Amino acid sequence: MTMKTAAEDDRQYKNFRRGLDDTSREKIRGFLGTECGRIIRSNPARYQVCIRDNYINVYYRGCSIIKCEPRSTEIKYSVHRKYANQNGKGDYLALNSDLAYGEWNLLDSLNKDLVMVEPHIVGEKKGIARHLEASVNILLDLEVAFSVKNQKPNAKRGYIAKRIDLAEITTDNGDPKLCFIEAKLLSNPSLKCERGEPAILGQMMEYRDFLMDPIEQKNLLASYKTIAQNYIDLALLKEHHDIFAKFILNIENSIDFNPRLLLMGDKSEMGKNHEAHWKRLQDCLRINGLHDPLLLDLCHCS
Repeated sequence: MTMKTAAEDDRQYKNFRRGLDDTSREKIRGFLGTECGRIIRSNPARYQVCIRDNYINVYYRGCSIIKCEPRSTEIKYSVHRKYANQNGKGDYLALNSDLAYGEWNLLDSLNKDLVMVEPHIVGEKKGIARHLEASVNILLDLEVAFSVKNQKPNAKRGYIAKRIDLAEITTDNGDPKLCFIEAKLLSNPSLKCERGEPAILGQMMEYRDFLMDPIEQKNLLASYKTIAQNYIDLALLKEHHDIFAKFILNIENSIDFNPRLLLMGDKSEMGKNHEAHWKRLQDCLRINGLHDPLLLDLCHCS
């Protein structure tokens, strides 16, 4: 078996980076000025624009639908294969200059409220969609991807990708604070155990290890400062620009590096002995210095 060198293994690790440089920002501005872009900008409750590393993903109710990647002379547009009802390999299909693939085109789909996406909004995705509709927080990111060292013995890849569900700005005490949130249905078996610690604890601790890494903290501060400025420059979420400005001004104190757990549904969905499971979960989070879980009752969401 050929062994990877340390340098080859390190290349699998990607430092966290987000934000649009000047060139990419202006190309994205052009897209947002099209008829498709205006529909997306006018309805932030349904469409979420998430800024990546010099490209954007557009989400519909929490589902990634369109990727817009600026190139030297144009933007490469792609749609998730399943939303265009196309079988085959690879998640995304490249769109032509009319933002179409075969009989599918983006403008028609936006005008029809992307009905082809709705069947895929199930389980935790449905809960996240409800949260996005009901939340008073300001969404900055979905599916926050980062790299962690692969703990499996003899793994082919030294590092693997992990994802935190949400990054949102809260203003509970008047000051903006960016929080990283993992969302789970209360029926998820990782939340409970008869003895020991529930599996979700390991997941949350892994997230916190990433967020507490001194190098990655610098990357997170720089990335989300850039994203907030991108939102201002692109006239996205204009009603929140004063909060973005305050966030940027005090960026060193504007990020909570301790991840939060959002639990969706009713505690009874944890099954038999749900009160005991709930107490064990809450105690495990507290003992390990994590926040108490947030609760979203899906029955009372619009």
